[in-house]
Amino acid sequence: MRGPYQIVTAFLCVVACTPLAANAGKTAADAGAAALATRVATFSIHNATVFDGVAQLSSERTELSFALEDVLKTKFSDSAVPHSHFDLNLQNRTISEILDALCSKDVTYTWTRDGLTVNVFPRSIVDDSSYLPNRQLGQSDLRGVTDTEQAVFAIVARLPPPFEQIACAQAGGDTSYAVPWDVTFRNLTIRQAFNLIARHLGSRGGWVLGGSREFRTIGFHKGTIHYNSGSERID
Repeated sequence: MRGPYQIVTAFLCVVACTPLAANAGKTAADAGAAALATRVATFSIHNATVFDGVAQLSSERTELSFALEDVLKTKFSDSAVPHSHFDLNLQNRTISEILDALCSKDVTYTWTRDGLTVNVFPRSIVDDSSYLPNRQLGQSDLRGVTDTEQAVFAIVARLPPPFEQIACAQAGGDTSYAVPWDVTFRNLTIRQAFNLIARHLGSRGGWVLGGSREFRTIGFHKGTIHYNSGSERID
């Protein structure tokens, strides 16, 4: 992940989970579909990236959360993987149509919706079961979780081998929960678990994954993403 982050790291054997509150899934899915159908009068970006475009969408007044996964570098010391820059000008389009247009401008990325969360990630990892966010979780009970960092480390620590690494990147925002969180995750992917961890932080909470294959970082935000072609700040 790019930017002046404080890194708090943990080297753990990864976790797995899905909340028992599965009944909320259908409601969230219906609300998510409705939110994606929200029309944006004018959407315009210049010399920008997919992530710039998603950051702009995150400022729209909807119920949606946004989570971004950057292409991971081979080594943490490598230069950042360059993003394609382009212009895009659209009128009276739905958020779904804008996301499609953004990903057609840079086919490196694709997107899906998980309830009320929009996930944008590299197209190349869609079928890669070894990629951390794609890994399947079993059941995991978390009790008294106080912040997103504790939740991430707890679920990743419970994944079966192979060994995984994850680090939390802090951009200055408070990612603690108002009250300790008790939750059971069941039959989810790590991506879906991260979505739930973020949404518990705030109704529009999301996350950004970056770094390298040898050192991954994740940061959580409560709403709007401020991203400027290579340097993001999350609130």
